[in-house]
Amino acid sequence: MDKLSVMNAFCRIVERGSFARAAEDLGVSPALLSREVKLLEQSLAASLLTRSTRSMSLTDNGRLFYEEAQRILGAVGQVDGRCCRTHQPPGLTA
Repeated sequence: MDKLSVMNAFCRIVERGSFARAAEDLGVSPALLSREVKLLEQSLAASLLTRSTRSMSLTDNGRLFYEEAQRILGAVGQVDGRCCRTHQPPGLTA
């Protein structure tokens, strides 16, 4: 399991409020996202979402995971941005 990819998917699910909308944004199936979240929950031995046919809500663990995942993904984005600006291939100018 690619943890960063799953973190990103989980954050998108929370932000969009549904697996279907998040799947559409990410270009994957809702079933794939559901499986990824289930595997994530199993690896953490914690439930992150309470799901029913009509609603979804974060558990306390889900809220904590979402907040930390946002922080981690933001940090990765900052590092990527800094590396891209400071390590351009020869011949390229900013």
